[in-house]
Amino acid sequence: MWSWIQTTSLRDVWWAFLDAWEKHRALRFTSYTMACLILIGGVVAWGVYPHWAKQNAARITQQWLEANKLQLAMLTAQQAIEQSPDSAEAWQLAAEVARRRNDKPRALYYSGMAAQLAPKNTELVLQWASDALLADRNAIAESALALLPEDMLETTAWGQRIAGEIARRNRHYTAAKFHFERAIAIDGPLPVNQVPLATVLLDSDEETERREARKLLRRWVDDPDWGAPVMRTLLADAIKRDNAPAMIRWADRLRDHPECTLKDIANCLTALSETDETRFQQVITLM
Repeated sequence: MWSWIQTTSLRDVWWAFLDAWEKHRALRFTSYTMACLILIGGVVAWGVYPHWAKQNAARITQQWLEANKLQLAMLTAQQAIEQSPDSAEAWQLAAEVARRRNDKPRALYYSGMAAQLAPKNTELVLQWASDALLADRNAIAESALALLPEDMLETTAWGQRIAGEIARRNRHYTAAKFHFERAIAIDGPLPVNQVPLATVLLDSDEETERREARKLLRRWVDDPDWGAPVMRTLLADAIKRDNAPAMIRWADRLRDHPECTLKDIANCLTALSETDETRFQQVITLM
């Protein structure tokens, strides 16, 4: 081999290759095929694979979410962000995982990135504002709503609910009432609209509005999703107004509810101890 290398020039090798190229059709076919495969592989690696990897990471994250494997879902969501940092969808998916994990600060960060990448996407902007409220960041929620055109905000029940909650937290009760009533006008008399409105009306100085609030709340006492929070609100109002019959009623109802917490039990016992000592002792005995 070494002697052949020493006695053979590059020119000889080139001419030998050309002779073989002319004589052997199979060599030409193989060469053309290999060149095409290399070209196709380059196109796939440059354009197709990144898109596939992005979609695959998002799909896998959704599957982990459906299986309630939240730690694994967060890992694949972060991979999706690393592969496509300019994709609002990737950031929003990560925000959804954080919400499921009850990680409010991280959910707020991820949804904020998604909304800032797609500020014209109403749903992403409203989700950012909603996450800000859940994280008790009212100023961020207001900044998020400011991204939306006024006419769009006025026709969105979700946006009106958020605006109403911001106003309620800022003690602007008249504005809060307006926004919640607007949400009802857009979306109908759903608990997600009526319960916040009733919460605002309970703080009214007018007895007629407080009576209307209690009426709205009682409508949703037996709702599987809203029953417990509604009874907590009614019990708190009864304690605040020193309404003994209502205190007993809602303390007993809330204590028997499947979603009754230790804090709820403490409030129920407090209400019973202040209104019906006999009933209070009976409950203590049964516990």
